[in-house]
Parts: sequence; structure tokens; C-alpha cells
Amino acid sequence: MGIFDGCLLACDVDGTLISSGVLPPENLEKIKYFISEGGAFCLCSGRSVEGLMPIRRMLEGNVQYCVAQNGAVVYDFVNKKTLKAETLPEEDKHYVKYITENLADEVAVKIYVSDHSYTINRNIETDDHESYEELTTKFVTYNDIKDIKWCKAIMFPLNGEIYEKVVDLVPKEHHSNFVRTNAHVYGRLRNYFEQLPFGVSKATSLDFLKKMLNVKEGGLFGIGDYYNDVEMICFSDIGAATAEAPDDIKEKAQYITCPCDEGSVADFIDYLTKIKGE
Repeated sequence: MGIFDGCLLACDVDGTLISSGVLPPENLEKIKYFISEGGAFCLCSGRSVEGLMPIRRMLEGNVQYCVAQNGAVVYDFVNKKTLKAETLPEEDKHYVKYITENLADEVAVKIYVSDHSYTINRNIETDDHESYEELTTKFVTYNDIKDIKWCKAIMFPLNGEIYEKVVDLVPKEHHSNFVRTNAHVYGRLRNYFEQLPFGVSKATSLDFLKKMLNVKEGGLFGIGDYYNDVEMICFSDIGAATAEAPDDIKEKAQYITCPCDEGSVADFIDYLTKIKGE
């Protein structure tokens, strides 16, 4: 019997588990310890399933499940199976159609399905994104993929002025969740605009995984660093935020870790070990 039997640790990736694409060695060591003590470890990210596969390799395969695309998808790496997938409403695809047809030289769009992605209007931002996450994206037109189910759309504007133009074009009546987000890619902060199924978050899919794995009462832990992690942090029995997280996110966490590049996940596991060992 390990001290983490029946427990699940949900972990954001960029800015939490890894820093500028680098995994602190302390994190891998402590994740292995957490699993050896009976715990299950889950990646929870805005990335696609394909974009999380390099992270799984960094962790030497010590992760079976992921919550991908901000909660739109739950995936089983071991069995190569999508366990849950939420999709965008068909009537909201017209937003992407308008963007790709009218701002073709200014905005690229990535469309995620359950386990891979497509790119419309390729630009330098999508090239960097695909290189950073080791994606093998297919380049298509809107008409090529308009009849398949989409889980998530991400807009890649070339600059801040175009970004605001994209935001201003959100339809007044819609059934999707539109979210401002960003990520550090190759040392520069990139701003993206995402379209997700309404009501979907990392927390909603984490609830699905929690029930599937029969996580024990008090045994769900979550750690993140940004606004798309807030619901996960609050939903967890013990939620943590990294030292770099905005102050209003830290206020919702029960524990604040060291900086990401110093091993924030290892720090959190040490904290949990102390609590569970008492």
C-alpha cells in the first residue's frame, strides 16, 4: 500500500511541468515517486493529444491519461483511445469560415479534432507552434474539413492589432466559448484566441476521469499556472499554483510552489507527501 493509492495528480504542462520546453529533472524524479506510491498522474493541457506525446516521452511513459484541448478531449495513451470528446456546434463554424476567408493574409487557424489537427492559412506563428509541439499538421482549406467534427479552433494573428480585430469579429449570437490565451514559445510570449465547446474546461473532463478511475475522497490534486487552470485548481481537493501564476489565481490555490524552472511539480509532490505522511 502506497501513500498515494487511489489518488490522481492533474498537471498543466507549459509553465507548470515544463519551462520553455525543458523538463526540470526534479519533476520527473518526483512523478516517478508519486506513481510508485500508488498514484496516477495525468497531463491537463490546452495542447492537442499529438502535442502531448513529446511530453509523455519526456516523462519516460509515466503517464497513461491526458485531458487535452482545455478539456475537450480525454485520451488514453496506453490503449491509444479517445475516451471522451466534446465538439464545437456546427452553427458556430461560420466564425472560422469568415476569419479564414476575409483575413487570409493576417490570421492562421488551427482546427483540433480528437487526436490530430489541421491548419488553415499557415503563417510564421503556426510554423513555430507546430515545431515547438512537434506536430505533423495537415494544411487544408475550410471546405476540406467543414463536414467533420471539430473539438477546438485556435486563431493565430500576426500582431496585436490583428488580434483585436479577430476578437471584435466574435458573433453576437453563438454557442461556443471564446477565450484569450497565450504561451511562451521559443522565448517569446504568443497571444492566441481560442474557440471551445461551451461548458468545457479542464475541470469537467477531470471530473470524468476522476469517476472513471474511482479516485478516493480527498485524493484529487491539481497544479497549474494560468487562467485556463483555475477551474481545475478549484475542483481539486488540493490545488496548487506556481510562483509565476497571477495573484488572483494564487488566491484560489491551497499551495504556492517554487518557480516552474526550479521544479514546481516536484515541490507540490513534496508538499503532498508531507500531508499524506502525517
